[in-house]
Amino acid sequence: MRNAERILQLEAQMLLWGGDVAHASGNLLLQHGFVRFREGGHAGSSRYRLAWRDRWIELHSTCAGVYGGGRTGFVYVRPRRRTYAYVGAEPPVPGTVAGDEYQLPRMPWVRAGYAEAEREFWAWVGEYEDWVARMTGGSRRRMAA
Repeated sequence: MRNAERILQLEAQMLLWGGDVAHASGNLLLQHGFVRFREGGHAGSSRYRLAWRDRWIELHSTCAGVYGGGRTGFVYVRPRRRTYAYVGAEPPVPGTVAGDEYQLPRMPWVRAGYAEAEREFWAWVGEYEDWVARMTGGSRRRMAA
């Protein structure tokens, strides 16, 4: 998949999650098991974090990704319309893209971990979308593969 297509799919998925927060039956992210929190003193959108397998899925209006487990993560940074390999031990604080934790997947040793983390992220998205369909009695929403 080309990067431009991936970005469009991520943007579409983020809009779906935004709608899930305000769903008529209640916040679907919380119902799915996410924990909502804000970084101390930061105004703006809440962060949503879910323990998944040996990793974390974290969603915020400016970024989304999979992190932890002692492996390279995958993060989409919405204001930059770019994905990165994320090598930090903890999920990133939204609004920050400075630091060595964010790496472009150009080098082979970064690219392999990034590709695996991206597959994991989309696998979780598929599981989540299946859950939403079961919970809402609807069909699976249009999303990235």
